[in-house]
Amino acid sequence: MTKSQTAYQELKRRLNQGIYLPMTKLPGEVVLAKELGISRVTLRTALKQLIKEGFIVASGRSGNYVSEKVS
Repeated sequence: MTKSQTAYQELKRRLNQGIYLPMTKLPGEVVLAKELGISRVTLRTALKQLIKEGFIVASGRSGNYVSEKVS
């Protein structure tokens, strides 16, 4: 499993367990990358997959938000 796949799985777990609640902003990329022990580039790959699947919504420079889909 690649680092981006591992990060994707961990973020999805956090979303499903309610660590990040619907309609709330995710921590910034720097914070998440540090927590997960990965680079921002690797993190972005995982975030793109979560966006594609509808778990999070990208809001430009404002950041990433948990979608209503997660509950």
